[in-house]
Amino acid sequence: GQGTSSTVPLDYLATIEQTWSIPSAETLGQGLDAFTYFSAMCWYYGVGLQQIYPDLPIGLISSNWGGTQVQEWSGPKAIKACPQPSPPSLKVKSAEYSPERLPSPEAGQDPNNGGALYNAMIAPFIGIGVRGFIWYQAAANVGQTELYKCLFPAMIADWRDSWGLGDIPFLFVQLTPYTTDGPLPYPWSLPDMRLAQTKALSLVNVGMASAIDVGDTGSPWTNIHFRDKQTVSARLVLLAEKIIYGENPEVWQGPVYVASSVQSDYPNAEVLVNFLADTIGEEGLHFKEAYCPSIFNISECSWFEVGLSDGTWHNATATTIFSGVSVLISADLSSLYSAQDSIHVSGVRYLYSNWPVATLYNSAGLPASP
Repeated sequence: GQGTSSTVPLDYLATIEQTWSIPSAETLGQGLDAFTYFSAMCWYYGVGLQQIYPDLPIGLISSNWGGTQVQEWSGPKAIKACPQPSPPSLKVKSAEYSPERLPSPEAGQDPNNGGALYNAMIAPFIGIGVRGFIWYQAAANVGQTELYKCLFPAMIADWRDSWGLGDIPFLFVQLTPYTTDGPLPYPWSLPDMRLAQTKALSLVNVGMASAIDVGDTGSPWTNIHFRDKQTVSARLVLLAEKIIYGENPEVWQGPVYVASSVQSDYPNAEVLVNFLADTIGEEGLHFKEAYCPSIFNISECSWFEVGLSDGTWHNATATTIFSGVSVLISADLSSLYSAQDSIHVSGVRYLYSNWPVATLYNSAGLPASP
């Protein structure tokens, strides 16, 4: 079914590039560095599961098409539930149909018609017993934040309803840092999309793996295609241990924000940020050294920032960990404002930029997410 779209749901795959096969360099596609026929992240996820559960048969289905939008992977019910910025075509033929075999996106084809890939690349698998889904997509929807907040959870709910197996676990990857060839839809559309992805966490049996610290400025496939799939796949495996297989690893996700409280406003703005103890581990929070890549101006990167009442945000000039579960964020404002300016702290944020610098980790080496 790879590279296939359809205007109606198909009962069977219109094309089969590769039948069920034993994994090898040949069946994966020209060696482990190429992955011509299979998703690298899906493969390393399966390898990770097999290492933990050596007696458990692991079957993987890779159904993917780069550069596509969430609309294409959503069924009509999910699309109907969410207002569309520009309604996609959902023409359904009641009689004969002819599935369209599309070449790769590089050939200039556009599979972005609502439901087209759901019909051809998801619907034929409905009825197969599955233990869960893993998902890495969102870059093609950058700029459609409000739509994604609605449609991503709606798509998950619709897939679950279609399979009829209850709340099937759904694990996804938050967008990695990357740059674009042209201007973004608006300056903060990429960090906004990372936040939009987290709306799906309101559903049960949904987990998010962070890729915020694997940005790859040297990737030969452009930096949106980071090479370190093993790290992110290992984080998906941790989620699977907890959510799919019911294990109880000490820590299975990155530090989760709970609350913050303003300690002082001027001249040194201070905010105490608290994290959920169960997401930290026995050794507590710690910082790792990380730097803004040399291709960027330091102002283009971000880590902890303090928001002020005049609408501005300022990178923290100091951070201190307390009791292993809290971080005190400080920003020196003395050179920017005077006491007469009546400035006060209005908020705090973390990693809110296109290419943020991740520094905060828990005892399992998992990063805090934006």
